Amino acid sequence: MNAINNNLGRKISLPASIDRAKRFAKEVKRFAPGAKLAECQEATARMYDFSDWYSLAKACASAGNHSVAMDEDLPRDYKLSRARKHSAAIGASIFGLDATRSYAPAVCTSGADASTAANYAAENSHRAHMRFQRALCDVLVFEIGPSRRWELPLAEVCDETFGVARQALMDELPKHVVAWWRRSFPDLPDVADDIAGLYWNKDRPSAVLQMLACIGQMAAHYEHRVDRSMIVGITSMLIRQYVACMVMNQDRLERFDQHDVDWAHPHYIAKAQGAMKAYRDQAINCMAWERIKLYSDAAPEFDFFLDQASDVLMSRNSTHGALPR
Repeated sequence: MNAINNNLGRKISLPASIDRAKRFAKEVKRFAPGAKLAECQEATARMYDFSDWYSLAKACASAGNHSVAMDEDLPRDYKLSRARKHSAAIGASIFGLDATRSYAPAVCTSGADASTAANYAAENSHRAHMRFQRALCDVLVFEIGPSRRWELPLAEVCDETFGVARQALMDELPKHVVAWWRRSFPDLPDVADDIAGLYWNKDRPSAVLQMLACIGQMAAHYEHRVDRSMIVGITSMLIRQYVACMVMNQDRLERFDQHDVDWAHPHYIAKAQGAMKAYRDQAINCMAWERIKLYSDAAPEFDFFLDQASDVLMSRNSTHGALPR
């Protein structure tokens, strides 16, 4: 315990191994294609309070894990504080995020002219992207646990998970969305290319969140071309998949860290329900398409549009979703 207290006082943070740090840097690179791997490694080193990658590698080689407080050794509040610090460091280094800003939507005054309204829309699209990048940093730290001894495998979302879309569809969702978009909007191939280029794994919260942000940007830019039911349907699939991924993995992580706990106790059930709402709100907050908030509280509508969009995406011939030009 003295070692833990000393480490807390000095704010020491080290990965379980340099290989874990390398993996984290590669995952950051995966979601920041504009950054070089060396830049992601330097950012990872700064996340651990080292000036550069060489210093981090040297510290990993010379320090035994027994001398460093890993996440499993820390009280919950310290773990959360460390995770926030890690996330903020990556956000600042890779995405240029300002930890003091919320990037909340700017409110355009009623009666503003078209030019002013367009400027507000562009600014809010940018802010939504920054909110997504901040959430992405949080999720990457959550998924990989850069200061945990062990990296737990991700939980697999299945058809029996409450509220999610068919997992056969979710397995290849980008492919189906791309095919539908190319059929419906042959004059906008760049959008399909952008979606096709995204990394996808239906069980990784980071991948689901990235896809959701991309669909949100697409909806904000092409709302006049795309039927709203398709936007809401695809968005609903992704929001529910994200919530399922996060809640299942949070539950797995807590069960690994805590023993002899009555998980059926109303306290933990209420906690899980609160987490579901928090993750849902986080997902919606990453979208540039503000109108989604008008639909998100209407569960029956979400169910209807989700089923409708699922049928369209699974059809090879349907072009439903394109509005008259």
